[in-house]
Amino acid sequence: PSGAPPPGHWYARGPSEAGARSRRMRGSNVLFPMGFDSFGLPAENAAIKRGIDPGEWTYANIERMRGQLRFMGAGFDWDREV
Repeated sequence: PSGAPPPGHWYARGPSEAGARSRRMRGSNVLFPMGFDSFGLPAENAAIKRGIDPGEWTYANIERMRGQLRFMGAGFDWDREV
C-alpha cells in the first residue's frame, strides 16, 4: 500500500464482507482472502518522496491497514496470514 486507505476502500469491502459474514453465520466454511499490493510503483514513489526506505514504508502501511481492518471488525482469520 502506498498510504492510508481512503474511505472508498471501505465502501468496496463492505458488501463482500457482509456476504462472507452472512454465509459464515449460516454455518458455511468461508474462505475470504485479502491481500496487500506491496512493493508496487505507487508505494515506492511515495516512500522516495518522503525519503523513507520503500520496504519500511510499505510494512508500516500494511500494519496500519491491518489495524484499520481489525477496528472495523473485518472477518479475516489473521492466524492464517502468509
